Amino acid sequence: MRKTAGIETLFEATEFIRSEIGNVSILQVQILIYVMINDGCAQAELASRFQTTAATISRNLNNLSTNTLSREKVGGVEVVTAGLGYLRFEVDPEETRRHLIYLTESGQALREKLAWTLKGKKELPAGKERLRIGQTLLLPEGD
Repeated sequence: MRKTAGIETLFEATEFIRSEIGNVSILQVQILIYVMINDGCAQAELASRFQTTAATISRNLNNLSTNTLSREKVGGVEVVTAGLGYLRFEVDPEETRRHLIYLTESGQALREKLAWTLKGKKELPAGKERLRIGQTLLLPEGD
């Protein structure tokens, strides 16, 4: 029964995120949820966890991040496509070739809203209770 409840919660989380941020792939939703639970994880950890290539993870992270995805001229006007702004990258100070992935303020707000929604509440609480819910509800049971 516990596994079924976990699958239902994951399905609810996936549907919530897609309804909040629009047309994103299932892999992007999975990456976002993983970073919500493991803020500060390494980019290579994501590739290993989702059994895909570093290039695939990089493309999906760019779409979810604050990075600029592309610049092109359309009818003489430069069009810039930016990422969704939920994730940011930092170079690992202990290993400068490694990038760590963190939620931006927008990503943290989405995590809080998701956590509150999964608890069955309609409105977010204020202050410290709001922050506590956003940081703890998405942790795996037993941690």
